Amino acid sequence: MPVQVWLGDQPAGELAPLRYAPEWLAQWRAFPLSPRLPLNAVATPSLLKTSLLNAGPRYLGARDAGARDAGGRERLAEEANDELATYLRLLLPQGLAQDGLLRALRSPAEAAKTAKTAEAAAAGLPSTQGMSTEEIVAMLSAAGDDLPGALSLRDTRANARPRSHGMPLRALSVEAMSERLQGPPEARLLLDPGAAPPVLPWWPASSGEPLIGVYLDQERWWWTCTPQLASTHLLEAPGEAGERRLWNKLFCLRLAARLGLDVAPVELLRCPMPVLQFQRWDRQRLEDGRVRRLHAVSVAQVFGGAVTRSAGMSPAAIPIEAPLWMQLGALLEHSPQPLVDRRALIRWWIFQGLTGHFTASSLDLWCYLDATGLRLAPVMNLWCPAAEPAAEPAAELAAEHAAESGVAPSSMVPMCLQASDWALVARACGANPRSLAHELRRMSEAAPLEARAVAQQLNGTVPEDLMQAVVDAITAAATVQLDCVDDLLHTDHRD
Repeated sequence: MPVQVWLGDQPAGELAPLRYAPEWLAQWRAFPLSPRLPLNAVATPSLLKTSLLNAGPRYLGARDAGARDAGGRERLAEEANDELATYLRLLLPQGLAQDGLLRALRSPAEAAKTAKTAEAAAAGLPSTQGMSTEEIVAMLSAAGDDLPGALSLRDTRANARPRSHGMPLRALSVEAMSERLQGPPEARLLLDPGAAPPVLPWWPASSGEPLIGVYLDQERWWWTCTPQLASTHLLEAPGEAGERRLWNKLFCLRLAARLGLDVAPVELLRCPMPVLQFQRWDRQRLEDGRVRRLHAVSVAQVFGGAVTRSAGMSPAAIPIEAPLWMQLGALLEHSPQPLVDRRALIRWWIFQGLTGHFTASSLDLWCYLDATGLRLAPVMNLWCPAAEPAAEPAAELAAEHAAESGVAPSSMVPMCLQASDWALVARACGANPRSLAHELRRMSEAAPLEARAVAQQLNGTVPEDLMQAVVDAITAAATVQLDCVDDLLHTDHRD
C-alpha cells in the first residue's frame, strides 16, 4: 500500500522503497529521515567526508566501487531496504504494547502470519524480526501524524481526499488514563476496542513499555488525529521495575538539571498511582495551539541498531571493536555546534558515572536532525541502579528489551576509575584533558551537595530511603572521581 512520508508539514517522499520527493530535495533546508537514509541516491567517498546527511545507507564507510554495475546497484538497493526497515523498527513500541497493537491491526486473513510470529517468539527470536516491512509500516501508520520527531506516515489514497481542517479531539480523563495505565500493557495504546482502533501516540523506551503521548491543553489531556496538532507531553507509568523506578528517575533528572545537563522538563503526577509527565522536546506549541514538530533520531537509529566500526571518521581513528561511547564522541564532527554538544556529552558521561548507570541504552540518547547536522537532544532517562534492590534483574530485563528492539548490547557510558580512562574519553570526543578535568571536578564536587538539596526539595514526594541511597552512591562515586582530577591535570595524557 503506498504510504506518503511527511516531515513536519511538508511531503518528503514515499515508502517503500524510500523515495524522496523532488520538491523536498529542491529545498535548501531538506534533510533525510536518518543519516543512514540519504537524500541522494548514490553517495560518493567525497560526500562521505564532507556531509553526514548526504551519506549513503553505509555512511559509516565508503560505497563499493562495484556499485556502478547491475549487481552492485542491486546489492545497494537491498542494503537501503534493510536500513529503512531498521530505522522504522526502532520507532515501534516494544513489549506487550507492540504485540497488542499488531494483533489489533491484523485482519483475520493474516492469522497465519500471527502464528508465524508467535513461533518466532517461542524460538527466542525478537518479535519484530518476524514482521515484514509492510507490517512495520502499517503499525507506524496507525499513529499517523504523531510519530517521534517530525515524521508522519499517511496513506496516499486517503490523502488524495481533502483532509479535515478541523481539530478532532477526544478528552482523556484522569480516571480513564489511570485505568488504562494500570490495565494490560497490550491494550495500553488502543483507544477503543475492536478492529483497526484509534491508536495513542507513543515514544519507544529502552525500559520496554513505551511512553504514551498526549496533547496537554488547559490542564487536560487530549488525543488528537490532525496534522495541525500532536502530542505535547509523554506519560510514563510504573513498568516492570515498579514505582520505585519513577521516583528514582524524578530524583536523578532534577539533580541532573541542577548540575547543568539538558533534561526534558518533568513532573510527578498522582493518578492516583505515580506517573511521570515529560514535556516533549521534539514539539513546539505555537501561540494558537498548533504544534510544530522537530525531527529527531535515536543513537540506535544513527548506528543502525548495532555497534559498527566507524562513524564518518577515519577507520584508523576508532579501533575495530571500539565501544559505542567512543563512536559517540566521533559523531560530534557532524554537529553544527560541536563545543556545545561536546560539553553536553561529557556531562552526560560524568553524570552516568556518578550514578553508576553504565548500562544506558542507545535508545536513551537522541539527537535533533536537520539540514545543519546532528545536535544532542535533552535526556529523559536517568536513574541510579544502587537505589533499587532489584537493579541487577532490571538490568537483565533492559538487555532483553534491547534485544527485542534489535539494539545490540553495547556500552554507551565509559567506566572511568582512573585518570588514564578519562584521558581516553577526552581523546575520543576531541576534548582537552585539562578542560575535561575541570568539568569533572566541578560536577564531582557539586553532585553530593546538590543531591542533598534535591532530597530536601522532594521530601515527602520521593521515599527517603531511595533518596539516601542515591546520595550515598553519588558521594562515594564523587570521591573516586575527584582522585582522578589532580592526575588528569598534572600528567601529560596526550599519548
